[in-house]
Amino acid sequence: MNSDIPMGSQQLGIHWVKFGYSSIEKQIQRLPVYKYRNAILYLVETHATTIVVGETGSGKTTQIPQYLKEDGWAEGGRVIACTQPRRLAVQPVASRVAEEMGVKLGEEVGYIIRFEDLTKPVGAYLLFPVSMLFHYLALLVHQFVQIFVAS
Repeated sequence: MNSDIPMGSQQLGIHWVKFGYSSIEKQIQRLPVYKYRNAILYLVETHATTIVVGETGSGKTTQIPQYLKEDGWAEGGRVIACTQPRRLAVQPVASRVAEEMGVKLGEEVGYIIRFEDLTKPVGAYLLFPVSMLFHYLALLVHQFVQIFVAS
């Protein structure tokens, strides 16, 4: 008898299925934005402004900045900035992106919120609330390559 199945469940006709977590790569491939990677990179390269519209959870905030980094947009000390409409979403999104990139939060991926600044040394990707957008534009406008405003 399988020790993972609670005792007595077979007599009750309950079928237990163990669900595992998909690998990060499989989760990323399921995101709607995944199949548009090349088209998005082409549009960003060939147009001064690119607007990407997608549902919440489609991968706009977590994937597109990574595509830009992989394509060389964050080289030479440049920063890919991404805003979040809610301050509470900034840290979890930054943590997720760092996990996907396989880096420690604060190395290549950083964030800043009201009383917490994890931006030094940031190599490529910075997240912050919309309320701080103009503050950072004034300070670091020469370093930003692309700015994403997520809503």
